[in-house]
Amino acid sequence: MNEGIRELPERINPAGMARALNISRARLYQLMKDGTFPAASRDDQDRPFFTREQQREILDLYRNNRGIDGRSVFFRPRSTRTPPPSRPKRNAESSSADHTALLSSIRAMGLSHVRKSDLQKCLSELFPHGRIPEDKAALVRQVFVHLHRQDSGDMQGR
Repeated sequence: MNEGIRELPERINPAGMARALNISRARLYQLMKDGTFPAASRDDQDRPFFTREQQREILDLYRNNRGIDGRSVFFRPRSTRTPPPSRPKRNAESSSADHTALLSSIRAMGLSHVRKSDLQKCLSELFPHGRIPEDKAALVRQVFVHLHRQDSGDMQGR
């Protein structure tokens, strides 16, 4: 136990204590508030810190999964947490500003009756996975051909 005492600093702030336990600062403060861990001491400028004795007590509680009151506590280190699922990145080409430019290009080519909803439907049919080509000229060409081939009576009757 003497070796452990030499390794512990004289004083440590809550962030350092949380790092030593591999838990978040928020969890450390929660455990102090619940009475599971001892409250931090305060210096002359009201900054929280843990003495060597408090550090030893907290480490002992943590190792034994027990609180000061003797209750069993589950300590889950950050390294064992499952990261949140990543959100699929939105394709820059799918923004409404880009669709507006595409819509005006299609209308300028003679399909003036095409609406935003028609364009959205066309894009979802041509690119079901949302991967719109980066080449603007090729995109305009594909969309124009697709819309032009559709039943013109269906669109012009609107």
